[in-house]
Amino acid sequence: MSDASGYLSGTTLGRYRVGTLLGRGGMGEVYRESPGAPLSLGILSLADGKMVKLFPGYAPGTGGATLVWARDNSAIFYTTSERSNIWKQRLDGGAPEKVTDFADLVIVRFALSPDGKTFILSRGSLNRDAFLLTNFR
Repeated sequence: MSDASGYLSGTTLGRYRVGTLLGRGGMGEVYRESPGAPLSLGILSLADGKMVKLFPGYAPGTGGATLVWARDNSAIFYTTSERSNIWKQRLDGGAPEKVTDFADLVIVRFALSPDGKTFILSRGSLNRDAFLLTNFR
């Protein structure tokens, strides 16, 4: 069993350098390839380290991006850098599907219900203030 940081972080599987743990679920764990790598969503087999599927162009949300496995292991749900909506990427391929249609606020965190039919989510606004202090003594 993996620890909270993911026991594969920092290791090499085949030609892939395993970065930070992005999420875990029934089928396995999802890691970023490496800190400087182009962003893509890769699913690796824990048994042999082979790439199961690679989805280029993945842009995770800042902070604690949420990745959730579908209950039947057929897809992954996630938020992107725009953070306002949940997206679904089917593991058999195809374009990502927008699951929610919110125009405002950000999704801070979400989870899939035990039966896989509904989401629970927390939404709100992010306040980030910047101050320039001059002649501070």
